[in-house]
Amino acid sequence: MSLSASSSITKTFLEAGFRILGTESRGRVLPRVPLASVVAGPLRPAIVLGRPNPNMLAQLRALGRSGIPVYCIVVRGEPAFIAKVSKYATGVFDLRRGGDRDVVRAIREIAQASGSRPILFYGGDLDITLTARIWSSIADCVTPVSDPHRAEVLNAKTEQCARVEAAGIRVPRGGGIRNLQDLEHLCTTLTFPVICRPVEIASRGGFADKIIIAQTPEEMRSRLHGLASEGKSWVLAQEFIPGPDDSLLFALGTCNAAGKVTSIVTGRKLCQYPAGLMCRGEAFENAELRGLATAAFEALGVEGVLGVEFKRHALSGELYYIEVNFRPENIIAVTEASGVNVLLIGYLQAAGLGTLVVPMRMRPALWRDLSMELLGWLSRRFAWSKGLRTNVRRRHVGALWASDDPWPALAWHMSKVTRLALKMTAVLKSAVGGESGIRSGRAVR
Repeated sequence: MSLSASSSITKTFLEAGFRILGTESRGRVLPRVPLASVVAGPLRPAIVLGRPNPNMLAQLRALGRSGIPVYCIVVRGEPAFIAKVSKYATGVFDLRRGGDRDVVRAIREIAQASGSRPILFYGGDLDITLTARIWSSIADCVTPVSDPHRAEVLNAKTEQCARVEAAGIRVPRGGGIRNLQDLEHLCTTLTFPVICRPVEIASRGGFADKIIIAQTPEEMRSRLHGLASEGKSWVLAQEFIPGPDDSLLFALGTCNAAGKVTSIVTGRKLCQYPAGLMCRGEAFENAELRGLATAAFEALGVEGVLGVEFKRHALSGELYYIEVNFRPENIIAVTEASGVNVLLIGYLQAAGLGTLVVPMRMRPALWRDLSMELLGWLSRRFAWSKGLRTNVRRRHVGALWASDDPWPALAWHMSKVTRLALKMTAVLKSAVGGESGIRSGRAVR
């Protein structure tokens, strides 16, 4: 039976205890709910704190399509106009040159204008740290989708691994490196190759790469000796789990205030470029991964929108835990395309409306970052057609492009082309200036 969201019979069904699964548009069932039609009074706005990248755009669209007012507070990264041109952005604050006080002022301004407590979403780990730092100044006027202090503590991968392993989930052998003694201990006890990465963003220090894979103890000592001797970085070193890009599996979902999973989407990476960053991935049902992800989320007990990554061992076939992020991932748009809008569910839970919507059964979906995919193909990192022949009936979603909201993608590419042109102009001017200096020097001689 098909009903209009604003009809009286729909409201009667909701009052009787029925819940919304999704809406139908052009013959497709979508996880979009016109909340203004079924919720009494004005909707609480959402705030997305971070940078205007695929993550922020996905959050804007997934919430805005349900009629939720969405404000973006841009604190770093690309130009704010990338978010401003989105049809789903109610307002955008460009605070890239601002400080903590400016962020506090913007949040309080949004709360005052709406007459309610906005729901605060994070774009990255740095935004969790920022929120924890200013929490005493905004706790009375905003509701975070996840507790910033708890998320900040558990962002430390060493703490995550300890809790998850205690829950009976396989974790690669390893440990944290803060000094030369830690480095030497792990060089002599781990089986190589070993993968190294920051324990948390805030402790990156001089660790410039996203990951380092050391093939031998000598290489690990060489790469990390300087960092360990300075003591400014905190690095996690773990035995490397062998396997190609598509052996990396992910699960994206939500947990309620009790730490129980309320929605989940499972999938896998198909291609990475550069190393550690996914440029193509797909959502598909995987019962084993669903069970492990649920156990990992509930072992950590943090409410809100989360993402977890596992890797399947190329030889044993066993799944090993990699990490959990306590905020939406860059690939979060694939959840809406799969029929499970985890961002909307996270919003409803934080707003006290968690029983209004239940997730539909997930469908296969493909997520692609075409820009990075092109660079990976040009660098011969992978074949352009890899992974495209399987499950051709799945829905496709872009990291930047959306047919109902095209301007952010155009603005993004315009920004990148402009930056590239400016860099090339500077290089050419430098080269011409150097050549002129050489010629003038010869003339003097």
